Amino acid sequence: TSATVDLETIGSIVDTNADDQVNVLAGVINLQAASIGSIGNALDVSAAQALNADTSTAGGDMFLANQQGDLRVGQLRAGNVATITLDSSGQIVDANADDQINIEAGVINLLAAGVGSIDNPLDVFAVEKVNVDTSTVGGDIFLANLQDVLRVGDLDAGVGSISLQAV
Repeated sequence: TSATVDLETIGSIVDTNADDQVNVLAGVINLQAASIGSIGNALDVSAAQALNADTSTAGGDMFLANQQGDLRVGQLRAGNVATITLDSSGQIVDANADDQINIEAGVINLLAAGVGSIDNPLDVFAVEKVNVDTSTVGGDIFLANLQDVLRVGDLDAGVGSISLQAV
């Protein structure tokens, strides 16, 4: 689909169905809220072109899941003490194909079949750390931060490879 969905609220965006069915489906998804999803009940999204979300004004956490194909991240921004957690059945990839930060938060947690690519690493900025797990399928991890320090926590690619780029 090539449609764009824009959701903006001063409150939270939550999955009231509490299941793994897609809550928001579009070509481009733009979310702005105090927080998105919750621990154990992520907001389920499917963005064919790009997912963009911002909770930085309120400093809230983000919990997003993707059950259909790759999760194409445009820009996700949370506060410096907030956590962004992404869970994708496919890869988590940079939708913009540039060196601009895709995910910015205090802590970044990524669970996927793979993250980034050799030609287009996922650009992250974590005040505290970034944790990535692709070990279930042994997917590769390609992370970059060409604007600041790349702070890593736990990276587990199983039999896959890990490539990090930083200033």
